[in-house]
Amino acid sequence: MGTAKTSNDDSVAADAAHVIDPKYGQHYSDAGFNTKLTGFAGVIGKGVTLHALKLYYCMADERTPLKHKSAIVASLGYLILPIDLIPDVLVGLGFTDDATVLAGLIAMLGNTISSEHVERARKRANELFGKDAESEGTPES
Repeated sequence: MGTAKTSNDDSVAADAAHVIDPKYGQHYSDAGFNTKLTGFAGVIGKGVTLHALKLYYCMADERTPLKHKSAIVASLGYLILPIDLIPDVLVGLGFTDDATVLAGLIAMLGNTISSEHVERARKRANELFGKDAESEGTPES
């Protein structure tokens, strides 16, 4: 399978800006996403991190339809935003709503998330966690 062309900046989010939910989509940025993952991966957990990365790589793929990119931008913006339905500062509960949003969107997107996106997400998760991201029961796409 060929390598997908991806964006290296916030232009993907900017392209989708006209259709995203302004409440959450406006909080998305590549920098904010990377900061959240690198700073909170241990707290968020492997499963949520892997889901977020699958969505990120799907969003960055130029083959992904704009309507799907807009939903991804909104869901990743929701992850970045610390005050949401269940504030992220609540230990043990704070990321459960974020996990539900990400998992729900992955289920809705179905085959839009390719095996290439999944593999790139696993590779990045392995870098963040220092070992195989699937070795401890991380959910599949």
